[in-house]
Amino acid sequence: MKLINERLDYAQPRSYKDIVTFTANNVITKDGRLVMGAGAAKACLEAFPGVDKEIVKSMKFLADKRNYGFITTPTRLVNGLIDYEVTRFVGAFQTKRSYREPSTLEIIKNSVKILKKRATPPHGFDVSMWTYHMNFPGIGLGGLREEDVLPIIEELPDNVFVYKG
Repeated sequence: MKLINERLDYAQPRSYKDIVTFTANNVITKDGRLVMGAGAAKACLEAFPGVDKEIVKSMKFLADKRNYGFITTPTRLVNGLIDYEVTRFVGAFQTKRSYREPSTLEIIKNSVKILKKRATPPHGFDVSMWTYHMNFPGIGLGGLREEDVLPIIEELPDNVFVYKG
């Protein structure tokens, strides 16, 4: 994990290899949208309108939607290959169950475990294939202390950039 001492700018243009990630809950509205009304989630939604519905599309394939940990928007395929012209990877890193509740270290640990598995390439693959950009999880609106969260997220590989600012 690389700590970046600045605020994550969701609107900054990035390569298709960059997965921009926001901290999230698992509350879905009646019209099928992930609640993204404040903090990093809101900033991400403003930069990527419709991402709230796209994340829910990915959740449909999960057995446990309450504990998804880390998921990305679905890919668009053309002839069996990812169409990078239309696919924009955005990730949701779960820190809490409801936007009304504080983040928990238990949920962050689960999310780190899942993201770590996704961000660590199989043996022989280049780690630079994907770069994950996310805000520091659980602090701010999550209500946790940075010194409690930092030892948990330090397990993430070097292709995960955590922004604090």
